[in-house]
Amino acid sequence: MSRMDTFFSFLVLLGTFPTAHAFGQVVQLPTLGTFSISGGALVPDSGGAYLGGHGRGNSGSARYPAATASGQTRSATGASIHATIIDLDELDRMIRSQTQPKQTQLAITPSKVQANSLRTKASYEVPPSYAYLMAMSHTPVDDRKAIDDAQYYLNLADEARRKQRWSSVEMYYTQAWKALPEGRRDNAMKALLEAREAAIVAEQHKGEASKPSSSR
Repeated sequence: MSRMDTFFSFLVLLGTFPTAHAFGQVVQLPTLGTFSISGGALVPDSGGAYLGGHGRGNSGSARYPAATASGQTRSATGASIHATIIDLDELDRMIRSQTQPKQTQLAITPSKVQANSLRTKASYEVPPSYAYLMAMSHTPVDDRKAIDDAQYYLNLADEARRKQRWSSVEMYYTQAWKALPEGRRDNAMKALLEAREAAIVAEQHKGEASKPSSSR
């Protein structure tokens, strides 16, 4: 076989294998942007305010003789605030006013009761322990354990206030309030309402006194 025949045979072999075609591809990576904003807003007690928001949108398309692609995204965010003003000093005074031990009036002298006996009508001395129980049955029992627990949580609240751990302050005051006996919680709320009503009346009288008197 001549050299020329070999060359043509090689060309024929190359023509029998499939040929791969390569196409150029372009990939667009997404870009992310960040920003910061600061400002202020006036929010009433137990009220709220809308601070505003922003929207974002991205769109894109790609065309090629072999295929087409398109995409679009939309997003929007907003922020609002709700505020409740808590007077920690007033709350502390209200709870502490109910953590003082109450003086219980006990029977100092032994009680005398009439004996229910057919043989004698004479009175006899009741044992001191029985007289003590009789006195306690007519006197509200001071729940010392509950008061101690309330004082314990109040001390923790003071420590949290010094360290400015406000979430812990709220939790400890809540626990101190729950630790109080129900009767003392009622007394605290009653005293608070009376104090606020007195403050409103005093403020009204102050406003009336400041008005100039009209002379005829």
